Amino acid sequence: MNGMDSGGINWSLLTIIGPALLAMVILWALIRNRASRRTKEESEQGTRRLYQQEEAERLDPGSDKGP
Repeated sequence: MNGMDSGGINWSLLTIIGPALLAMVILWALIRNRASRRTKEESEQGTRRLYQQEEAERLDPGSDKGP
């Protein structure tokens, strides 16, 4: 009877810990995905600003920069 009780306890732990662990992994993945998306958007905005600034300097005849 002791072996069956131990098996039942292990099964109960697995049915509780398994879904909780899965939920934590999914939550971690969602948080990480949002953070990387935010970083990517900031990088793209910075690149656009740099391109716009370079284009404005290129088109400005009074600028010291350019060919």
